[in-house]
Amino acid sequence: FAFSFTGDSALNPVMPTSQDDDTFIFENVISGGYFDPIAADRYDFQMLDGSLFTSIDELPSFLVNPVTVLSGTTVLGQYGAGESVDFSALGGVSSFSILGINPTVNGDDPLAFPIKLSFNNAIADFSMTPISSGVQPVPEPSSLALLSIGGLIGTMRLRRLRAIRRV
Repeated sequence: FAFSFTGDSALNPVMPTSQDDDTFIFENVISGGYFDPIAADRYDFQMLDGSLFTSIDELPSFLVNPVTVLSGTTVLGQYGAGESVDFSALGGVSSFSILGINPTVNGDDPLAFPIKLSFNNAIADFSMTPISSGVQPVPEPSSLALLSIGGLIGTMRLRRLRAIRRV
């Protein structure tokens, strides 16, 4: 990969400098920039040079639903479009994950998931691995389905009350 983006905005993110299987590598990148790999419903971020992530300065503005941010197995919270996550209370982190990106973004779009990151060093190397769960979200039940279920429950309760009164 050749990188031609500067990372100064979400519309001009740094693209990966190389790829190792499904992992995208960002080498010699500047802290405080926007970075963007392919689409997925989860990303795992890992420092490669001993640096630490100090914050997610800005999550992508397209997010419709909140995402979950983890450090190791610790859930740090749910965050929405444009929000930031500060890792400084943890002393910075060498890795973190973002889960629940729904809907997933268009994999053909080179601006799929522009995320702004800061590090404890001015320049760092990190990887960003997209992990697609393959699990499709369960659609919300329609109003008609909810009415049908409510009607069924109501009918069952009415029959039960009538049976109790007969006794």
